[in-house]
Amino acid sequence: MNIGIYLKKIMWSRKYLIAFLCIMIVCFMPLGREIIQDYGFDGYIAAIEAPEVTLLYSTLTISLHTMFLVAAPLMACFACSQGYAEDYEANMTACIATRDEKKRYHKSHLLASMISGFLLVALPLVISFGVSLIAYPLNNGLDSTFKTNAYSLTPYFKGLMGYWYTFAPNFYFFFHVILIGLATGLLCGISYSISLFTYFNKYISVLITFAFYLFNSFYMAQVCPDYAYINVIDLRYEKTGFMPMIIVFIVTMFILCVLKKVGTIYDEQG
Repeated sequence: MNIGIYLKKIMWSRKYLIAFLCIMIVCFMPLGREIIQDYGFDGYIAAIEAPEVTLLYSTLTISLHTMFLVAAPLMACFACSQGYAEDYEANMTACIATRDEKKRYHKSHLLASMISGFLLVALPLVISFGVSLIAYPLNNGLDSTFKTNAYSLTPYFKGLMGYWYTFAPNFYFFFHVILIGLATGLLCGISYSISLFTYFNKYISVLITFAFYLFNSFYMAQVCPDYAYINVIDLRYEKTGFMPMIIVFIVTMFILCVLKKVGTIYDEQG
């Protein structure tokens, strides 16, 4: 089975294009507000870097940023992880006869779901960042708050990521985009794997995955905030370190692998 065929099928579907457009609009809203504020009132142009007017770091749209971290995984799972359920609904899975064909089919569909989920979130963020670079080109490291040189001796917060945020903001931004994209791709993979059990209704797997994401994000945020999913992918939470990040991603990949393995066996027996 060709992954490219499934990618094309997912990414050219109406629901994927609508989700992509919605996320793109949300990603450009902070830049629009910043431009109106800087260019629309007294003609003063603030000395800020391009990452500071993106959805991930703009101080003008903090609530929008939180809404994005909650809603984007749901939209991605809805747009990218329903391939098997839709094929079953259209009676297209009946022609997959052998066990090896089913394994290749599910493997290709799973990878296509994860890649398309990654791109659904990452591409709008990168595109909006590119436009932000045009509106707010690099300004020799001027700090946006004090209009002084940003490259101070002390990072804004502790750890390697604090160092990146202070001295390499563009690298920090792309690291953040990849982090969110990977997290979204893994959630799409989990949603697809669950759909191997709930193929009779294509919405159940999305809702179960989203419920898992919300539970982990908000319940764990109260119990053990360093390991809450939403804190791991939200680098505004300055206590995020590499070890909690690695543990959360390993646990998520383990859950995905178990669901995929058991789901494939369940489908073969069905």
